[in-house]
Amino acid sequence: QPQAALFFRGTPLFRGTPLLVQLFVIYYGLPEMGIQLEPLSAALIGFSFNMA
Repeated sequence: QPQAALFFRGTPLFRGTPLLVQLFVIYYGLPEMGIQLEPLSAALIGFSFNMA
């Protein structure tokens, strides 16, 4: 259930921002928090959140 709450709260936040901003935050922001992603993974996550 914690994952569902995270997605339900995060989806409106991502709907209100442009895709390019989301991709920058995911690709450059997550490594600042210690989460390393491959470029393709970051892009897929960004597109998925944008389409949600």
